[in-house]
Amino acid sequence: VAANIVERRLWDGQKLNMHALVADEFDWLFEQASKASGYQPYYLVGYKPRHTLWDPAKSLSTHSWGSGFDFDCDYNDLGGVDAKGNPSRMRKAPKFAETFKAYGLEP
Repeated sequence: VAANIVERRLWDGQKLNMHALVADEFDWLFEQASKASGYQPYYLVGYKPRHTLWDPAKSLSTHSWGSGFDFDCDYNDLGGVDAKGNPSRMRKAPKFAETFKAYGLEP
């Protein structure tokens, strides 16, 4: 962890722990996606040692390596709807995900 995980203050002032090899690119891309879409996630999760979907029967999550990121987890559940069945915030701001996809990443 000490050799690879860094805490980065992002362009919007939020702090996020992530792998040093992706820190500059993530910060830049997060800014581009937020500005292009008008959607600026207020809660980010990066480095967090855990299994995929918190299931010990599954492999380690990309969060364990500092290269997985969640944006507003409570409002962007898997499947594109929130806990109340409403479209996720990212579905309401498709340019956010499209910006990441344009650079080969799947948000």
